Amino acid sequence: MISYSDGGTGGGFRLGGPLQRMVQHWVTGATLGPPSGVPMAAIEELPGGQHGSELVFRAGMEPSPTDVIRPPSEREFVDGLWKRNVVECFLGNPVTGRYLEIHLAPTHQWWACLFRGERQREQPAGHPLPLSHVRQSTARGNTYWEGEVRVPVVVLQSLLEVHSLRDLRGNLTAVWYPPGGHACYFSLARLPGERPDFHQPGHWLPLSGNV
Repeated sequence: MISYSDGGTGGGFRLGGPLQRMVQHWVTGATLGPPSGVPMAAIEELPGGQHGSELVFRAGMEPSPTDVIRPPSEREFVDGLWKRNVVECFLGNPVTGRYLEIHLAPTHQWWACLFRGERQREQPAGHPLPLSHVRQSTARGNTYWEGEVRVPVVVLQSLLEVHSLRDLRGNLTAVWYPPGGHACYFSLARLPGERPDFHQPGHWLPLSGNV
């Protein structure tokens, strides 16, 4: 779902909501999902940041017992979060093939990486986004986690080589590992294939509103 608001700045966009189940236990064919609801995610362009308008990526899900919150002394920027519970944001330039992937995890860790093409990382371990801010919290008696990344629009325009965020395509995805079970995969956009593959820019949603 994509919606637009003006806010006095010429208009912004919002993409997101409950994530659709893409593939459920494709190894076993089981259909077990999270105990209640599905992971939530949204990206939104908002005015008024320190460096101008910002893109805000928000995520939320029920953490599992294996989602141990890491102390501040440990690294917060970590590769490989897709191997555990995670919510992901993809933003891509459909003309050049460049795209950005951002991860937020209930362990209060995050990750970001630029790709020059499908699965072609510009930096092997990824790199924090310039001038970005990350906030994460766990509430409701540690039964619900929420995370947020804010990135100046001018940074994304430079990294992805676009004049406007509406020139991009995007998707929101998640991976959830039930205790003792195989992973469940979620995607806002409908993605084809017998096995889960989020790196399909041609099937992401246009941020221009032409959905």
